[in-house]
Amino acid sequence: CESDEQAIQVQGVSGNFCSPKCSGSSCPSDVPDGVTATPQCALRSPTGDSFCALLCTPSTWRGNGANGECGTGTCQAIQGVGLCTYTAANLGVTFEFVALPIGTTNLILVV
Repeated sequence: CESDEQAIQVQGVSGNFCSPKCSGSSCPSDVPDGVTATPQCALRSPTGDSFCALLCTPSTWRGNGANGECGTGTCQAIQGVGLCTYTAANLGVTFEFVALPIGTTNLILVV
């Protein structure tokens, strides 16, 4: 992970990803090579910190998202959305992933 990112592994989802904190409601635009998914401020920690994630559209035909948006990653379906994850050694923190009942796609991380 880069110096401004935290390693995250979501419970119930294989793979993991590096996630920077959101700046207000925006995320840095740098993504792994081949990724077309747009980083979105979509994760929240138990302490209230918001983190960015690459959301995708799960597909039964393509493992990396309906439009290949995760690049070399995998689009993992969880609670009605897709999350780009990557195969890597255990990077650290494991979170439980729970959807928030909010009009936009907001997700929460709960230890």
